[in-house]
Order: sequence, then C-alpha cells, then structure tokens
Amino acid sequence: METKREYDLIIIMNPELALEQAKEEVETILKEFNAEIKASEVLGRKDLQYERKKYNSGLYLEYRILLNKEKAFELQYRFNITNNVLQYFLKNLAKK
Repeated sequence: METKREYDLIIIMNPELALEQAKEEVETILKEFNAEIKASEVLGRKDLQYERKKYNSGLYLEYRILLNKEKAFELQYRFNITNNVLQYFLKNLAKK
C-alpha cells in the first residue's frame, strides 16, 4: 500500500517561459510521479538574489501535493536534470 505524504513545493522556472507553459511542464512532471495536486499558486516573476543557470530572475510557482514518500527522491532528481527548473524547494509538511 502506498503511503502518501503532503509536501509543499516551491519551484523557480526559466523566466523566458510563458506562464501556462511553465505550469504545464511542472504539472506534467508531477503527474508522471502520481502526485496529487491539492493546491497551486503562481507567485509571479521575481528577481533572484544571485544568478542561477545564467538567469537573474525566475517564475515562481507554489504547489501543495500528496506524493508517495518513496518517489520524493526520484522527483527531486527529475527536477535537478530538467533544464527549465532553476531551483526548487520540496518540504515534507509532516516534519516540524
């Protein structure tokens, strides 16, 4: 039986992408890992404190997801190798 945990995901995408294109790319990856999206919010384009992958700004997206705990590491690896992902933060909400 799968044990799903609730996670908060903040992801910074390539600022050259259109908003819908960035959301579609993230949500496609989440669906590949059978993540259930509970809530999503667009935080907008913001300047970065320092350059990431040659960009000085990024498109910030926030998701609240349910994800199988075994797939969390695989999801992080996928974000690491995806070119349009500048940075991400995945937090298990069960841990304090």
